[in-house]
Amino acid sequence: MGWLSRQVGIEATTDETEMGPGEGREEEAGLNFHEAIDSHMAWRARLERAVSGECDKTVSPEEAASDRSCALGQWIYGAGGERFGELESFQELREEHRKFHQSAGEVLACCRSGDQEGARRRIEDGEYIRLSERVKKGLAKVHASAKAARGQ
Repeated sequence: MGWLSRQVGIEATTDETEMGPGEGREEEAGLNFHEAIDSHMAWRARLERAVSGECDKTVSPEEAASDRSCALGQWIYGAGGERFGELESFQELREEHRKFHQSAGEVLACCRSGDQEGARRRIEDGEYIRLSERVKKGLAKVHASAKAARGQ
């Protein structure tokens, strides 16, 4: 199983079984899928820190709720959408990414208003975690679809 597939717990669809991080082609239409997952995980860690009392003052809840401001969102609404917009896996990724950011904005809004318990509930109720995992899996599916289209 390749690095990207291992990250999201899906089976490798191509000859990626011997590849590790930095090996093979991880970039499609200007997005490095490895870096996108790392960046997404950094968001997740940032929100989890907010729940533990380290409220992030550098990003507003409105900015966090925007699915167009991060690198993945810019790719989804730009080059990625142009290249993969017809794929069902891409459409699912776009929707899960939108929901993830909506959830992130809600967590930060609670944090900013001093409602740590509300922020904690939003992270620990399972929906936030499910959305986070769905974005990672969506990235892997789009990556696998792109590789399949190239005949790899």
